[in-house]
Amino acid sequence: MIVSGFMLIASFLFSSCSKDDDATAAALTTVNIQNGAFSIPDHIIVTGTPVTWINNDGVKHTVTSEDGTTFDSGDIMPGQSFTLTFNNIGVYNYYSKYKTDMKAKVTVKGFR
Repeated sequence: MIVSGFMLIASFLFSSCSKDDDATAAALTTVNIQNGAFSIPDHIIVTGTPVTWINNDGVKHTVTSEDGTTFDSGDIMPGQSFTLTFNNIGVYNYYSKYKTDMKAKVTVKGFR
C-alpha cells in the first residue's frame, strides 16, 4: 500500500510537467536588452541552462562578467543575440561595457 501510494505521487509529480512548463522555462532563459537595461536583473537558473540575451535596443551592448574574464559576449549589435550555457554553480554578475551602470546577475543552482 505504501509503495503504490509512493508510485502514485511520483507519477503525478513527473506527469505534471507540460509543454507549457517547457515554454515558460524557455521564456525565462531569454533576457531582453531594451531601453538601456537587462529585462531580468536577477536571474535564477539550474546548471546546464542556456541563457540567451537579445539586443532589442538601438545601440550595441555586451554581456560581460564583472571580473571581465569569466565570459564576454563581444559586441551584440541591435537585433542580434548571444547565448551562454551555465554549467557551474555560482553567482555571475555582469554588465554592458557600453553602459557600465547596466548591471544584472545570474545565480546558478545545482537543481530545482
